[in-house]
Amino acid sequence: MDSLLTLARDPAAWAALVTLIVMEVVLGIDNLIFISILSNKLPEAKRARTQRIGIGLALVMRLALLSTVAWIARLSEPAFTSPAIHFRGGISSCSAGVRFSSGRRH
Repeated sequence: MDSLLTLARDPAAWAALVTLIVMEVVLGIDNLIFISILSNKLPEAKRARTQRIGIGLALVMRLALLSTVAWIARLSEPAFTSPAIHFRGGISSCSAGVRFSSGRRH
């Protein structure tokens, strides 16, 4: 419980949450525009159904991807170790993802 209170007091956590919400809104609007443009090429009778299916699949895909990212972030056990790699305890999937997604040397 104390860790949740500490997290709630952390401005960096709030900034990350606001950033995630803004990104989700922008991507949601992007999905709406894209699906509307594509569905306008269909006959009138199929448009509404196609738009509902497209928006539903986009929502499911976004939730699945966010869940996958959250799962990867919780991984802490070393995925592999190597004598050539001088990291204490090996490299976990989370640290490898952070390392290779940032594009810069740590």
